[in-house]
Amino acid sequence: MIGDVNRWFNSAPFVATTSARLVMLVALICAPSLALAQGANTKSKNLLALYWYGRDYPTNVLYEQGLLRALRADSQGGPEYYSEYLEVDRFPEAEQTRLLRDYIRQKYAHHHIDVIVAAAETPLEFLLADRSLFAGVPIVYTAFEPMDAAADGSTPGVVGVFIVGVYSKTLEAMRAIHPDTRQVFVVTSLPNAGGKSRENIIRKELERFEHELTITYLTDLPTSALVDQLSHAPPKSLVLYVRHAEDSSQRALDPVEAASLLARVSSVPMYSIARTYFGQGIVGGYLADHEVIGAQAGELALRLLSGTRPDSLQATSATLAPMFDWRALERWKIDPARLPAGSDVRFRVPTAWDQYRGYIVGAITLLILQGLMIAALVVQRSRRREVEARNAAMLSAAPDMMFLLTKEGVYLDYHTSDTSQLFTKSASFIGRHMIEVLPANVAASFATAFDRLSREPGPIIVEYALPMIDGDRHYEARVVPCRSNEILAVVRDITDQKRSQQALHQTQADLSRLSRLTALGEFAASIAHEIRQPLTGILVNASTCLRWLGHSTPDLSEVRAALSDVVEAGQRANEIVRRNRELFRHHTIQMTALDLNAIIRDVESLARLRLQASNVRLITTVGADLPPVYGDRVELQQVLLNLMVNSIEALEGVAADERQIEIFSSLGPGGSVTVSVRDSGVGLGGVDRERMFALAYTTKPSGSGVGLSISRSIVEAHGGRLWAEENAPRGATFSFTLPIHSPASVT
Repeated sequence: MIGDVNRWFNSAPFVATTSARLVMLVALICAPSLALAQGANTKSKNLLALYWYGRDYPTNVLYEQGLLRALRADSQGGPEYYSEYLEVDRFPEAEQTRLLRDYIRQKYAHHHIDVIVAAAETPLEFLLADRSLFAGVPIVYTAFEPMDAAADGSTPGVVGVFIVGVYSKTLEAMRAIHPDTRQVFVVTSLPNAGGKSRENIIRKELERFEHELTITYLTDLPTSALVDQLSHAPPKSLVLYVRHAEDSSQRALDPVEAASLLARVSSVPMYSIARTYFGQGIVGGYLADHEVIGAQAGELALRLLSGTRPDSLQATSATLAPMFDWRALERWKIDPARLPAGSDVRFRVPTAWDQYRGYIVGAITLLILQGLMIAALVVQRSRRREVEARNAAMLSAAPDMMFLLTKEGVYLDYHTSDTSQLFTKSASFIGRHMIEVLPANVAASFATAFDRLSREPGPIIVEYALPMIDGDRHYEARVVPCRSNEILAVVRDITDQKRSQQALHQTQADLSRLSRLTALGEFAASIAHEIRQPLTGILVNASTCLRWLGHSTPDLSEVRAALSDVVEAGQRANEIVRRNRELFRHHTIQMTALDLNAIIRDVESLARLRLQASNVRLITTVGADLPPVYGDRVELQQVLLNLMVNSIEALEGVAADERQIEIFSSLGPGGSVTVSVRDSGVGLGGVDRERMFALAYTTKPSGSGVGLSISRSIVEAHGGRLWAEENAPRGATFSFTLPIHSPASVT
C-alpha cells in the first residue's frame, strides 16, 4: 500500500493533484490499519442475499454495495455474507428453478443461515414457494409494494423495504416540468411471471392520471420497434422508461445499454425511476437509489440478527430523491426552475472556482501529507525489515540449493541449508567459471540454458548427475534471469525421485508380463489346437514317406513331395510357437512399423477355440489399405487380447444365440487408426466410469483388475487413447486409437 503512495508522488507534479485525489491518498494510507481493526471482529452470524439477475447486473451491484456497507458498519464486524443469483431472466423454466432450489438446499445444508435478504419480488417468491428451504429463517425483502403472501400474515418472519410511489411521483414531476404534456409512453418488459405483477403495480399507480393523459404501455416490444416508436413520438409527449431487456428473438439485452440507446433516439424527453439508468441520457426523475435501498435492508437485517423479533419491526419505505442530469436539461432546453424542490442536479458545467479550488486545497494540505508520507516511509521500512527476516527464515528451511551466477557462468553467491550437498567447497567455486568447477557435459548443459534465457522468459530446466561420495546423484536445476546481468539457478536433489521412477517402471513391466501369463492360461487350448494341425500334417506325410520307401522301387518324387509337406508343416508349427513365445516370454519393447489388421488376425487365431467354447460368434471388419502404426507388436496383441477376454466374460449371462463380438478397424480422425471391440453383453451398468481403468479395480468376483489398467498404460505409451462406451440397447464398445507411423517423426 505504501509503495502505491510513493509511485503516486513520482508519477506527476504534485501541483496537478486535485483535492479528490488527496482524500483518496489519505484513505489508502489509513486502509491497512482500518482493515486490521475490522478483521479483529469475530463473525458468528450468517446472512444470505438472493438476487434476481446475475452478479454483474447494475441494480444488483448497487444494492449489494449498500447492503455490505450497512453490514460492515456493525460494531461487531457484521455477519458472514453469502450471495446467490437466481438469473431467472436467463433460466425461467420451472425445472431450472427446482434444480436451483435443490442446489441451494445442498450447498447450505451444513451452514446455518440466520437472516435472508431477498433483493426483489422474484427471490421472495422463490423462497416462499418452498418455505422448508430455510425453515424459520426471517426474511428481509425489497418490493414495489407488500407481497400478498408476506403481507396477509400467513407467512411470519417476513419484513420489507418498499419502493412506494416511485412511478406516480416521477410522473407528477414530469407533468410539472412539462405542463402541456398530452401523452406518456411507458417502456417496460416482462421477462417472467414476476414482471407481470410489476406491470400491475405501474398501472395501479398511474391509473389516476388516465383522465388527463393518454398513457401508452410499450411492453415487450422488439428493440427495433421501440426505436421506431420513440424516434417518431408526437410533440407534447414524454417517455417513462422502466426497463427493456429482451428483443423479439428473446435475446437478453443490458437494460442500461437499452436505456442509453432509447434516450439517444427518442424525439421527446425520457425519464426513469431508477438511479441505475442515470447518466445514460435520461432527464431524471424520482430515482430509486438501490444502493440506499440495500443499506436500508441491511439495517433491518442487523436488527434481526441482534435478536429483534420480525413481527415487532415496521416495514421501511425507500428514500426517493429527485435527481436530474444537467446535460439532458440543456439538450431539451428545460428550465431548472421547474424542477421539484430539493432536486439534485448532476453533471453541471463547473464554475471557475469549482475547477481550481483543488489547487488551493492541495496547497493547504501539503504539510499534512508530507508528515503522513514520512510516517508511511517509516512504517514501510519497518515492514521491509520484517519481510527480510521472514524471507531469511524461509530460505534457511528450504531444502533446495541456490546459486547466483553471471550470464557468462561465473559463480557470485550461493545458499544451502546443508553444505554437504555441495559438489565442492564454496571457496573452490565462488568467483570461478562453471567450466572450471563442473564436469564438461554438465557445464555445457548450463551454457545452453543460459543462451536460451536470452530468447525465452524461463524458467529453463536442466537435469544432470554428479559423482558424489555416496555415488552418482541426480539434480534438477530451474534457471531464471535475475536482474540485468545475473542468473539464478535453484537446484533440487531428485535422486530419490529418479529411483522411485525406475522402480515404478519395473513394477509396470512386471504387471504387464503377469497379465500376459494370465492370458496364456486362458488361451492354452487355442495354442494346442493351432499346433495340432501342423503336427497332424507332419505325421501323415511322414507315414506316407515311409510307405513309399518300403516299396522295392520307391518313387523318389513322391517321397520328396511328402518331405516338402513335412518341412512346410514344421515351419508353420514353429511360427505358431514363436508367435506365442514372443507374447508370453519376458519381453523387451521393440517399436516398429506395424499392420494393425495383421495383429487383429493373429489375435483372432489365438482366441478361436475360446470363442467356440463360449459359443461366441466373432465378426471382424477391417479397413482396407490402413496405414501402418508405430508400436510394439506384442504389447498391442496384449491390449486386443485383454479387450476380447473382457467381452467374452461379459457375454456369459447372455443367451447363446445372442452372443456376438465385432472387431472393427478404420482410419480415425487427426492422423490415427481406430480399433473397436463391440459386444452384446451386460454393458457398463454398475461400473464406475471414473475408476474402471484404474489398477486393481474390477467388478468380476475372480477378476484381478490388471487387464484394463495395463491396456490403457500400453495405449497411452504408444501416443494413443483408450475409452469405453455404452451400446444401445445393451453391451459395450472398447476403442483405442494409435497415431499413424511417420518415418520422419521417429527419432
